[in-house]
Amino acid sequence: MRAILTGAMSDAIRGRVNGLSSEKRGSAALASRLGVLPVYEGWTGVFALTLSGEIIFVDEEVGPPYRQPEEDLVWLAIALVRASSRYPELAGLLPIRPSGRPDCPKCHGAGKVQTFSCGGCGELGWMPESPGELGLVP
Repeated sequence: MRAILTGAMSDAIRGRVNGLSSEKRGSAALASRLGVLPVYEGWTGVFALTLSGEIIFVDEEVGPPYRQPEEDLVWLAIALVRASSRYPELAGLLPIRPSGRPDCPKCHGAGKVQTFSCGGCGELGWMPESPGELGLVP
């Protein structure tokens, strides 16, 4: 799935990725080698944005790291929420709650359960039903 990027967002992603070139270790170094922008580090890998806005997961538990498009709505939501909060210039990626959509029953609209990302809504506070609701296209 791919986020629809404005020209300014594309430029911001490119600039951030170029800024990673000095990184020698960790997910930032991996992202630099792959030419992607890390947005969320999970237990087994990194969720990242490509220069075209595609959301991918880079599995670090296999060698060499394996890059795959992300399709799960919850992980897509988490990637968008984290991208929009981590990089202010990408704030426009934060999905807008559809009118009348109730709070997520798992986190009661908080987006988190204790200190963990909500597995029901991906930190949105409401449950997405389609990639389109997240502002994503195939």
